[in-house]
Amino acid sequence: DKDSLVYLTSDATTTLDHLVDSKTYVIGGIVDRNRLKRTTIQKADNLGIMTARLPIDDHLQLVATKVLTVNHVFEILLKYRQYGNDWKRALLDVLPQRKGITEVESSKDEDDEKIKMEGNE
Repeated sequence: DKDSLVYLTSDATTTLDHLVDSKTYVIGGIVDRNRLKRTTIQKADNLGIMTARLPIDDHLQLVATKVLTVNHVFEILLKYRQYGNDWKRALLDVLPQRKGITEVESSKDEDDEKIKMEGNE
């Protein structure tokens, strides 16, 4: 069922806020930042599959590219659950320091809004 699939790609405009147990997350295996730009998102769009990207920009600022290896994405998803749905902690734990990581501080209003939204699910 295509409605239960979410294709994870850095080209997506939708940011993944949280993992939904009823969804199956597909980690793109095509490195498309050079020769095959936007191949993964075009394939997902052609198949009618929802796309999303990890919320890196919400929590971190990177000097290097936001394109990650399949292993990093998988480990981030595991750590997100392991750390009680904490994206920032998962990202900081998995991403290599060579990415030039700086934490982004969220405002109290943003935190309050996220709590409200999570409470409505």
